[in-house]
Amino acid sequence: MKEALEMWVVYDHPKDLPDGYAARKFIIDGLEPTPTDVVMWSDSLDEVRDFLANLGLTPLARHPSDDPVVLEQWL
Repeated sequence: MKEALEMWVVYDHPKDLPDGYAARKFIIDGLEPTPTDVVMWSDSLDEVRDFLANLGLTPLARHPSDDPVVLEQWL
């Protein structure tokens, strides 16, 4: 059985959290990432990035086809 990959997506004022930045955890265990209910929210982008860096994750630039509110992904 293969191990699932954890990915976090950082959003700039998403519709469900319009007052700040959010990092939402996804699990990749097939072709498509599956969102989880785990969300880190802050009014500071630096705080969100520090949280993810402290998990030992590395940022990746957003893909041009991503929704405009997506800032980056972290693996």
